Amino acid sequence: MTHTLNMVISRLTSADVQSTITPDEGRNVPWHYFNINAVNTARQTLNGLDGIRRMVDINRDGPLGDRVRELKERAILFMEEIIEAGGYYSAVEGGFFVDSAEYPDRKGDGIARQLDGGIGNDTLYLRADDYFAPVSVHFGNNHIPPQFQSASEAIGGDTFEDPSKIQFIDELDDYDNVNVRIEERQKYYDNTNLIRPEVEFLADGTLVLTMLLPCDKRHAEAAAILIGEKMGLSECEVIHSQVMHPAEGTYIEMKGKVGFDIDLTQLVLPEEIETLSEAEIRADVHQRPLTVVAATVGEDEHSVGMKEILDIKHGGIEGFGIKYHYLGTSCPVDKLVDAAVETKADAILISTIISHNNVHYENMKKLADTCIEKGVRDQLILVAGGTQVVNETAVESGMDAGFGRGSHGIDVASFLVKRRRELREES
Repeated sequence: MTHTLNMVISRLTSADVQSTITPDEGRNVPWHYFNINAVNTARQTLNGLDGIRRMVDINRDGPLGDRVRELKERAILFMEEIIEAGGYYSAVEGGFFVDSAEYPDRKGDGIARQLDGGIGNDTLYLRADDYFAPVSVHFGNNHIPPQFQSASEAIGGDTFEDPSKIQFIDELDDYDNVNVRIEERQKYYDNTNLIRPEVEFLADGTLVLTMLLPCDKRHAEAAAILIGEKMGLSECEVIHSQVMHPAEGTYIEMKGKVGFDIDLTQLVLPEEIETLSEAEIRADVHQRPLTVVAATVGEDEHSVGMKEILDIKHGGIEGFGIKYHYLGTSCPVDKLVDAAVETKADAILISTIISHNNVHYENMKKLADTCIEKGVRDQLILVAGGTQVVNETAVESGMDAGFGRGSHGIDVASFLVKRRRELREES
């Protein structure tokens, strides 16, 4: 949240605002997928903020507009007092830095650090006027001697320029180091088809389970360990627990290890469905127009997913020339089937997100049964979509296809075209 807010401020004001503590923590946490999540969050935030300054205006008529001059004046006065006191280090000694944002008013709880004693004794030094740091990136004045083209040249290049200078912590330990680990797991290097879950190093067998247990934190943590052991995991350890609400239970993250390998050559992979090209879909629809009716069924009010599949602006089926009639959310199945008959549609598309007690599959079955009752099942292609939809189960429930999480408009459009061709061949 902090990083996201910092990026929002940076994008709106052109100020380079960054957090430093959290990235440092992240780099020292070996759970690499946490780092991946952090990178994904930053990427998604930056993408989402692209062009935000053209879309958002700072409300200068609101509270910020009323106080912006006052805040600037307080900031300038604060910096002037720092100079009068003798500079930054003197201000630290004086405990100036109190987060009241109402200078000159202070809370009186500033943390002071003495230059010549106390906790920070002999750790703070004034920088010399000709200070030189032989590093690539330096914030502040770095007086590079004239004989060097760059600061890092003074040390023969930094670790980016000469990676061989990097000494890993593992290399300092005779037992727990990279070479020993590689030797112990040589078979995974020799045969890349053998895999285990991993977190900290190759094939360490570590995985993380998340669970919600309907009890207090103390019992939940003990129960989680036992659950892991009963699942055959070793070295089980609770790495995070959080009480959601006393009436709900405790959220647990637990790590454990597996002792077996998976051979990729022995896996049975599901069939990879071929998606037609955009040109082929458009050509087919242009030659034989295709119409669908669509809605979110049951008591479901979700509409975003369906609109992404339908609308041209989201890359939906409309972009391929397919005409659609959207009946909204919480649409009764009977109304949807009647609309398909009335518009002489080729297909019915339903979206169903709510999955409690498998109600999404019950809605699919109801749609298929209603089409049979009305004598139009063989005239319509039935497609269901939603984050919890599995194609095989959707087909078992009477659909022609089901599209789950990650599906796009082109996937649905391709299926509609191919299924219509199959129906023509069958007839």
